[in-house]
Amino acid sequence: MVTVTLNGNDITGRVLGDPGVRVQVGRQQVNETGDPGACSFAIASTDWVPLQYTDRVEVEDGGVVRFAGWVSDLAAGHVDDPANPGALLSYIRVTCVGPLARWGRERIGDEPWPEEPVAARAARVAAIVGDDLVVQGGGDVLILSRDVDSKPGIDVLSDLADTIGGFLYDHAGTTYLQSIDVRRLTDPQERWDDQSSTWAAFPDESWDQQTQTSATHPTTIVLGPDVVLWEPVPKQTSRIANTVTVEYGRIVVEGEQDKQYSTTSTDPVSAGIFGTQTAKIKTQLVSQGDAELRARLVLERSAYPQWHLDLVAVAFEHLDPATAAQVAAMLPGGRVQVSGLPMPGPFPVFDGCVEGWSEVWQLDTATDQVLRTITLHLSDVRWSFAVLTWDGVVPDTLTWAEVDTAWDDILTADDLEAAI
Repeated sequence: MVTVTLNGNDITGRVLGDPGVRVQVGRQQVNETGDPGACSFAIASTDWVPLQYTDRVEVEDGGVVRFAGWVSDLAAGHVDDPANPGALLSYIRVTCVGPLARWGRERIGDEPWPEEPVAARAARVAAIVGDDLVVQGGGDVLILSRDVDSKPGIDVLSDLADTIGGFLYDHAGTTYLQSIDVRRLTDPQERWDDQSSTWAAFPDESWDQQTQTSATHPTTIVLGPDVVLWEPVPKQTSRIANTVTVEYGRIVVEGEQDKQYSTTSTDPVSAGIFGTQTAKIKTQLVSQGDAELRARLVLERSAYPQWHLDLVAVAFEHLDPATAAQVAAMLPGGRVQVSGLPMPGPFPVFDGCVEGWSEVWQLDTATDQVLRTITLHLSDVRWSFAVLTWDGVVPDTLTWAEVDTAWDDILTADDLEAAI
């Protein structure tokens, strides 16, 4: 059951009418920078409800926090009171923002910082701002030292996100800096040579059912037409980049402003089809190798158009308990498969990465039940490099001539088996 609290006081009964409670997380498309989490609702009351900027709001469902943030905007008006003809109800529309919105308040740059990994730089910013920050991915990528200057904390974080090809979001009161590389995790097939037990110790019947899953690998959430409220919207963007220049490092010349080195990568096939489409990325990366990888990843992601699946509206009351728990624990970057899509169309099944979602709770006056709907924004997993690797997955005896499809269309071991 959903609960809404204002400064710790339960106001659920006042906000579940029209238009209900809405929470937004993440972004809609993979090439967006991301926005702070948001929550909105309206309060209708015979008494004036005192509210003000920075009041604390939390939304929970089943004891799980779905939003935590602060009031940012208020709009007041009046409507007729259906219970008392001639009387009026005060009507207050409330908009709230998550913690990411507060990172612009503190300015960064009172002291110089050394060359250091992305996570260490992010931790410095978080310590100054005083908010929690979780860094997803980025590894040991080194970024440039930083001289004394003055910038809002959000600008420093945004520069980090651009450097590592990631984005910023907040969820349930915590801010996240997600690098694109964190999405590249895959399930490698196990090899019999690596096993220390006998076949009788394996519960599954066939070897092709055996996989070795990382503890951090996201479990794919499978959604069929029985839980999706209406037809999702396949979208394809024309934004393409097939010649990518990445600036990195620092060229120090006495008496001149610092300049950067650059490296350029090109996909000639894409350029031949779509014409030369350039992108230039200024980064804080130290090494040429990291810059070259950044350029290659942009090409893998953007040299060819890919589909998105937008507005996947899921009714929670139709989900089985296990799937509902998966959805409740989901974060941007997680995997979702939508099956049973109507044909003709671009695909009958869509394998996607979660970019963000909106979640709505409304009171059904006919049944006096609260209906919960979550609408997902999904990108093709290939935009997040979540494809199989040839090494370690393909049998040693298999040659490319025996695979009857394009490699970037092979997303799972089952796809590979079907293509042989």
